[in-house]
Amino acid sequence: MMRSDRVILFVLLVVCALAARYWVMPGPAKLPKCSYDEIHLRPLGGPLPADLADHVSKFLGKSVVLEAEAPMPKGALDERRGQYDANLLEVTPPKGQFVLEVTGLDIYTSGKPEWRYCFGQRFEGGGVISSAHMGGAPLRLEKMVLRYVLEGAYGCRRVNDSGSLLNAQVLGPGDLDAMEMRL
Repeated sequence: MMRSDRVILFVLLVVCALAARYWVMPGPAKLPKCSYDEIHLRPLGGPLPADLADHVSKFLGKSVVLEAEAPMPKGALDERRGQYDANLLEVTPPKGQFVLEVTGLDIYTSGKPEWRYCFGQRFEGGGVISSAHMGGAPLRLEKMVLRYVLEGAYGCRRVNDSGSLLNAQVLGPGDLDAMEMRL
């Protein structure tokens, strides 16, 4: 084989490897057993992005129930900050349901008042996520929803891998961008 043929073959192998990694949509992940009978997404104070529930369902290999939109509780608004306190948005889901509320409104956590905002807060049986600081990128929201469901409903633990949905440190949009659709 001539040297130029080897170079061409090498380049083709690299292109194929990159295509397999970045252009192929992942199938359902290999997940531990879900602790809940049903996974629910509830829009809070506004509609969800189109297809969010479908994308989450496809990744999990489990159907996701899309609930009717609920209003944002007025008592959760911190007038001074102009944000909703995630700790006051705790939902108590029915037995057997994991309920994740999703909003486009700005939230923070009174547990860490020095933080300017938070992406969400997890509770027993669910949580709340805000896309307000995600820059209008639906994929960032999808990653956070999957992260919360994986942790809360499947019992997955965080890892020290910036490319994992379970990355231990998510402090801003750049961390969400680094995450890949994998455990």
